[in-house]
Amino acid sequence: SLPAASQLNPQSVARVVEGIRVLKSSPHAKLLLSGDSSAVNMQDVAQMLGIEPDRTVIEKIARDTEQEAIEVQRIIGNDRSFHMTSRSHTY
Repeated sequence: SLPAASQLNPQSVARVVEGIRVLKSSPHAKLLLSGDSSAVNMQDVAQMLGIEPDRTVIEKIARDTEQEAIEVQRIIGNDRSFHMTSRSHTY
């Protein structure tokens, strides 16, 4: 099996690394990951980079970007959040 980071595209690696950077500045925050199997790989990368498993949450229900937005809102509710995404996901 390939290492988790090598199973992600460069944009996903950049998102998880930036998410970890922000997470480290917020001791009570959690890192929410989404995107089917890539979310599991991003979680593995986060753990390889020292993030405890209980500080990550994976969104597993959504099958498209619209549904993902709904599920993420359900998970975070009114909590403050930061979003890391790729340019292609904002159109």
